[in-house]
Amino acid sequence: MGLYHRSRKTLEAVEVDLQTQPNYSIKATGLRSLGNALRAIGELEKSGELLQQSLIIAQQLRLISAIAAAELSLGNTARAMAQQAIAVKDEETASAEIQAAMDAYTTAAQVSPAPRIQLRSQLNQLSLLVDTQQLREAQALIPAIQKQLDKIPLSRQSVNARINLAHSLMKLSFPGDSSSAISPEESEIS
Repeated sequence: MGLYHRSRKTLEAVEVDLQTQPNYSIKATGLRSLGNALRAIGELEKSGELLQQSLIIAQQLRLISAIAAAELSLGNTARAMAQQAIAVKDEETASAEIQAAMDAYTTAAQVSPAPRIQLRSQLNQLSLLVDTQQLREAQALIPAIQKQLDKIPLSRQSVNARINLAHSLMKLSFPGDSSSAISPEESEIS
């Protein structure tokens, strides 16, 4: 059996285990991690389903950080779905998924008590705004991102965030250059 099939079987077993667990924070976290893993292997529909379940559990338990993290992950999955729709020239789906990603990133940034999640959400939103040529909205978001960057101490995460911001700013300077497109996974701050 190939490695892909073996990894897929492992992920399916993890899902079965998670679905039998009561709705505690560990289940919300596990479903979010599984949804992120499925997005990474291109299982976007299933990723979205599990991330939505994670969000619902986090909301039921009033876990603000988990809500923000689930929204961020949902935004990344919606963005990946939009990219997939663009590839097959399905403009209606692409537009809906871009809006879903924007909404999720906005919600994550607004509800998160953690500056790291706020910043990651804002950077992903900025990148998406630039990629979709919504330049005025992108320009308006930059001061909030710079304010967030000022709040976090110097670390590998903050350096990566600054590089991500610089990348988006360069794309704003040269809006016709799509060769520098960045996916949300590349812009995540670990």
